[in-house]
Amino acid sequence: MTPVASICGPTCGGQLFVHVIGAVTLFGSVFAVAVLAFAALKVAPESATVLRRVGFWTTVLLMVPAWIAMYAGGFWLLGHEGLDHSTPGWADAGIEMAHVAGLFTLLLLIFGWQSTRRPGRLDGVVGSLASIYLVALAVAWFFMSAKPDI
Repeated sequence: MTPVASICGPTCGGQLFVHVIGAVTLFGSVFAVAVLAFAALKVAPESATVLRRVGFWTTVLLMVPAWIAMYAGGFWLLGHEGLDHSTPGWADAGIEMAHVAGLFTLLLLIFGWQSTRRPGRLDGVVGSLASIYLVALAVAWFFMSAKPDI
């Protein structure tokens, strides 16, 4: 018997792809923002300004669309599999983490924009928020991969 990579088999390729590519891009963009924010603390002020701007635009151009793709793809997948009305525990955990991720994305947008306006004051806040966000995404990744009975 050949193992199947997803619970829905070959019928949900598009939905699963949108969800997973969104999640992977989200993780990468949050990681990039964290690295840029912490790097801005260590470099010369002129270089820090560039790093803050790149971090903010990474949030706008990568993180926000990735969160939308991950969120919409997840609900599209649940609807396709008929799990949108009675979701299993692992999916509930993922949905709750997606809501928290949306809040963190919004906070990173606000604080990232503020850090480009008031240099040096919020780099640590942006880096810390992005680091916490990475941990939350790792927890969601576990639930989506292991699908524990909770």
